[in-house]
Amino acid sequence: MYSLLKSIIYEDLSRDIIELDEDFEASEWEYSEKPGEKFFRGALNTQYISEGLDVYSLYDENSERVGIVEHLSDNHAEFRTLWFSDNPWNTLFQEEWKQGLSVYSLLSPEAYEDSTELDMLLKAHDRLVLPEYIYKEFPSIFECKCSLSFSKTKNCQTKKKVSVKDPFFIDESFIIYYPPSNSKVWAKLGLQPPVSSEPELQE
Repeated sequence: MYSLLKSIIYEDLSRDIIELDEDFEASEWEYSEKPGEKFFRGALNTQYISEGLDVYSLYDENSERVGIVEHLSDNHAEFRTLWFSDNPWNTLFQEEWKQGLSVYSLLSPEAYEDSTELDMLLKAHDRLVLPEYIYKEFPSIFECKCSLSFSKTKNCQTKKKVSVKDPFFIDESFIIYYPPSNSKVWAKLGLQPPVSSEPELQE
């Protein structure tokens, strides 16, 4: 989940109470983007102070961790709230992404029968993009005699250059998500936003 104030990413997206907040008496807060809802702010997470940020976890009335609030350390009036979502792309960029169908729904019955998740990620390595590819890196692909592999082996020595074009943004269940036209994802990939946001997958 990218910070909206600094060039950092928050990787702890657990919905459980974090250890820092277990014995902390949380204060009650309301935020304008979720009117009528009450949230409980946890303790100051000091690991981000060196980044110039004061960061606190936010919990709902059921003690479920639902997001964070980040303040500039030298100006607490400048803050942003970041919310967790079941849609991993919404969470990553704090944008409104549209959920689509499964990648498998685009395949013929024959192609579906012959495809495993690993096969799909390898065969469509220049099309399928998982959230972690954005903030970490794309996995290495090695060319074998008759196939591709994520691992370098005796028979798979040549590293293939991965160049993403017309990406499908997916989650771990291979559900497709479509970004808003002004999404930050295109800049992260070094691509121009397409005219159409819903590409087609060739079998």
